[in-house]
Amino acid sequence: MPEYLIVGALICGVIVFLVILIAIMLFPITLYRTLSAVHPDNRTMAPGMVFLVLIPMFHLIWFFFIVLKMSSSLQQEFIARDWNTRTLLFNKITGIILAIISVTGLVLLPTAIYLLMQLSIDMEKPAKII
Repeated sequence: MPEYLIVGALICGVIVFLVILIAIMLFPITLYRTLSAVHPDNRTMAPGMVFLVLIPMFHLIWFFFIVLKMSSSLQQEFIARDWNTRTLLFNKITGIILAIISVTGLVLLPTAIYLLMQLSIDMEKPAKII
């Protein structure tokens, strides 16, 4: 494999890693700001608790709690402000689906990497002509 392809793939990998890292850091900040905007009487969780999602492996469980607590906090805030809440689900379903996908991805990613490695090993072997 030419060296320039390896360097290009490495640079692309680093860029993708940095973009993902930035997104991972901005997500809890957004949740924190949203929960901070909710009146303290309507909060079901302290805003600083959202940063626990940055703990590896613990985030898989904690994200479910964040979804449920944020959803109920926003719902209580909307009711307190007398805003229309009849048609809103407060992203509870979307958040739970995202949490399930993250757990599923953690299980499927090592399997996919293993299968891809096996495929690449099989492709390096010379083909047998019968």
